[in-house]
Amino acid sequence: MYVGYLPTPEGHRRATRLAAAVLLCIAVCVAAASAWRLRDPGPAVWDLSTRVTERGLLRLAPYPHLVIGEERVLLGEEFKFGVQARLERLASGATWAASADDLEGTVVQVSGWVMTRGVRRMIALDPGAIGMELIDPPTGVIGAEAAMGAGVERDVTLTGELLDGKCYLGAMKPGDGAAHRACAMLCIRGGLPALFIADSGDERGRVYWATGGLGQGLGEDLVPLVARRVQVRGRERTLGQETVLFIESATPIR
Repeated sequence: MYVGYLPTPEGHRRATRLAAAVLLCIAVCVAAASAWRLRDPGPAVWDLSTRVTERGLLRLAPYPHLVIGEERVLLGEEFKFGVQARLERLASGATWAASADDLEGTVVQVSGWVMTRGVRRMIALDPGAIGMELIDPPTGVIGAEAAMGAGVERDVTLTGELLDGKCYLGAMKPGDGAAHRACAMLCIRGGLPALFIADSGDERGRVYWATGGLGQGLGEDLVPLVARRVQVRGRERTLGQETVLFIESATPIR
């Protein structure tokens, strides 16, 4: 026991100093090891400093996106929502459109903030009317290069991770993995595009636009498997420079 009004015994003083030094070294080593084990969140960037304006051909399948030259740019809204509600509003203001489906093949101008990861981009649309504007009515001609059925198709079995496109492309860091699971599920249920990242074999690191077997979004049956390592069976089809994965079955493997 220490007595406050007496000097600390020299032996106790040396032991306290040694214990403090040892504990400090242990804390530094633990912190360094923890930092070293952290997963690299990747090079995704969401540039909120500059609002961009792009014009392109609107395609609705498997997810609404713009065809700009050879590039296909995914579209999203603020927060955790896809653009379906905006497309319905846009169609209701056009005398020639009965529903959002009639906007397929139209030329639109979009304005918003760009998320970029590698060669892929998504534009988070401005919440105002300038977020998406119709430029031309549909011509009735759908280019073969843009049609969902135009690409080469093959059956595949892959292992990897399902995740939401907006967060993976830059809205969150990390935008994948178990730590992001709850967010990814909300985003996909909100209508944002889903992606699949293969993690083994010759396809390791390849990114797919992921959808259910019918090509109409991921589907509630697959949402619980988001951010888990899964084995999927289905079909892949080229869509310009992208590849769409039509998932017919998925099994968690961890």
